[in-house]
Amino acid sequence: KVLPPAALLARLEKRLPLLTGGGRDLPARQQTMRDAIAWSHDLLTPEEQALFRWLAVFVGGFTLEGAEAVVFAGDALDLDVFEGVASLVDKSLLRQEVGPDEEPRFAMLETIREFGLERLAARGEEAAIRNAHAAYFLALVEQAESALLGPEQMAWLTWLDAAHDNLRAALDWCLASDAEAGLRLAGALSLFWQVRGYLLEGRRWLEALLAQAPQRAALRAKALHAAGQLARHQADIASGISLCEESLAIYRELGDKRGGAYVLRTLGLLVSDGGDPERGRALFEESLALSRETGDELGVARALSTLGCLALVEADHRRAKACQEESLALFHRMQDKRSIAVVLGNLGHLAWDEGNYALARRLFDDNLAVSREIVNKRDIAYTVGWYGNLARSQGDHRRAKEFLAESLGLHWEIGDKLGTSYCLCFCGVLAVQQGAYARGMRLMSAASSLHNAFEAQLTPHERADRDAAVACARAALGDEGLAEAWAEGQAMTWEPAMSLALGPVAEATAGSAESHASAPPCGLSRREREVLRLLAEGRSNRDIAEALFISCRTASTHITHILAKLGVESRTEAAAHAIRDGLV
Repeated sequence: KVLPPAALLARLEKRLPLLTGGGRDLPARQQTMRDAIAWSHDLLTPEEQALFRWLAVFVGGFTLEGAEAVVFAGDALDLDVFEGVASLVDKSLLRQEVGPDEEPRFAMLETIREFGLERLAARGEEAAIRNAHAAYFLALVEQAESALLGPEQMAWLTWLDAAHDNLRAALDWCLASDAEAGLRLAGALSLFWQVRGYLLEGRRWLEALLAQAPQRAALRAKALHAAGQLARHQADIASGISLCEESLAIYRELGDKRGGAYVLRTLGLLVSDGGDPERGRALFEESLALSRETGDELGVARALSTLGCLALVEADHRRAKACQEESLALFHRMQDKRSIAVVLGNLGHLAWDEGNYALARRLFDDNLAVSREIVNKRDIAYTVGWYGNLARSQGDHRRAKEFLAESLGLHWEIGDKLGTSYCLCFCGVLAVQQGAYARGMRLMSAASSLHNAFEAQLTPHERADRDAAVACARAALGDEGLAEAWAEGQAMTWEPAMSLALGPVAEATAGSAESHASAPPCGLSRREREVLRLLAEGRSNRDIAEALFISCRTASTHITHILAKLGVESRTEAAAHAIRDGLV
């Protein structure tokens, strides 16, 4: 009667002191929530009371196996755990639920659990029971860590989802009492956090535990690498490089070549993302060599896939395909569905870059099917975004809008703000292609502002698409109109930008002038069109290489392919051909 909802919510961390005020003419057990629970608790046998307070350590539910793990850490009970749990269910102190694998799970209402924790602390048993709880989940998570790379990954992901609140409670306890065990737990959870999109949460746990961990141990090296991977997914390149370099130094000091190979690959990805693909290649090659030396099939497969991606960026399609296909065969042998999905996406990009849209769609279909099967929301979000851009490049604006909207929603749902900013940018490009020039500029401007907060850059392909859309909008709006729309976008925060992206395209005009550019002219790939545009501007090979973050050798290879496809013999003829036929 006294507290408004906001004030009530602020006090709900401790419920029992708040839930009072029953009628004074009622029995004591009906006047406060604590008295009501205490009345039921006091009717239990001593063994049932012990079981009740020990089970209060679980957050969000538990299985019979979990109950046995904490019971065996307490004093000996003259009570069968199953019978004791069944009795607590009958007395409404536990609720029975059906788990994701049809195994029975049990849970306490939070008010009842709070009472049980008070009793646990009062009896001086909290440390022993919480240690047992953390040890039980640590053992299972370390078992899940390797299983997430094999045929049982779906089952383990489902289990980790159900156990997530308990895992958080275990980490919290370890942070206060056993940082080494906490670091083992956090290091083993890294892949789960990546798959499910808990990037910020994972980094927070790792950073807090690393602050208390030993300085030169393999456990620390593994946790540093995990934090570096999460930093990369957040586009925090500088932090990721720093974390991985410290991890690599420890692995080298310990002589752990397998661990070092994994970090070298992540470090290569980070420096490539940061604009140094040549150093990235050297790191990938070193990772591959170490993995082959140690006979680590997983490390070999990952390094090959990464080298294939780099080859695609450099337009070496033959090497890209060879690396990806060898990697895919290895992942199939390991039955690692998540990695299979990633490589299928890489092969889809290769087909797209070669102008084989039908094959690209089939590969993205396969990628999406596997990602949906294992509920990998982050990979689903990116794959759906690729679909949107593929549809956009073919002039299918309706499907492009549907895919980009789904991708935008998924990125936002999992808290991937970098992915969200990418989607906003390409929603803006799509709007321009539909004739909604001012709307498109506002979206691209908002995306640019939000994207810069991560100190991240668009890839050359993405930047070329955006720049072409900006040039088109400038022609339609003029410099003043473009500047006005851009300023409006710069002032936008996340929510207004998303509302603008997902809303109807009121400015769209049927059959916009930009739709003619949907198919690759003369068989040119997306990258070749970028090179041709720069060539037509009179850029040298070195200028083109610097603009697209590629080597001079790669730029020269692109130009050779372009001349052959256009059927001309010189750069001047290629530029004239491109301008005359509207290819740039």
